[in-house]
Amino acid sequence: MKKQYGIHPEFKLLSVIRPPLKREKMPRMQKMMGLLFDRQHSDRRVMVEKLMAIDRGLPVPCAQLLTYPAVGNCGETESLRLYTDTPMCNTEDMNTYGEWYVQDESAGKLAYRSPIEAESFAGIPMTYIETAEFDCLRDGAILYAEKLRENGIPVELYNTKGTVHGYDMMLRSGIVKDLIEKRIRFLEKALCGRTR
Repeated sequence: MKKQYGIHPEFKLLSVIRPPLKREKMPRMQKMMGLLFDRQHSDRRVMVEKLMAIDRGLPVPCAQLLTYPAVGNCGETESLRLYTDTPMCNTEDMNTYGEWYVQDESAGKLAYRSPIEAESFAGIPMTYIETAEFDCLRDGAILYAEKLRENGIPVELYNTKGTVHGYDMMLRSGIVKDLIEKRIRFLEKALCGRTR
């Protein structure tokens, strides 16, 4: 029998990429699912899961938290041109990941390969995005935030300065401590409807 839901091993959060739990349990579960994220270039998966849930008429989690997301084909951005050899993630890496991720350009829906190219952003939940200054993904994430805002989606966008992809591994950094506090405030707003 096929699994009806997936649990990410690192964070133990429900994933809606497959049909989720029984529909009658979904209203209660929707807040609990809130955010879906992990650490290995999966922000694209998180965005795609929202689009798939919308397409399938399933409840959409109440928010998405994206740190330096790979949003798909944004064309030739300045950050892609500039950051070809930065640590952790660079343009060369992204070209390789793109070849792995999209092996058949004609397979599946374009928005599932490149969320920034979705025909509609209706139903996408409130979104939190962080970018790294010296990251080839920076400009794509900013463009995605702009597209969401143009479509009436509330977006919190934080463009970190002096950082590279993976900056949030430095937990003692003042930048990271500040961003963790911002993430917590976003989660409280998304899941509890309150702000500090």
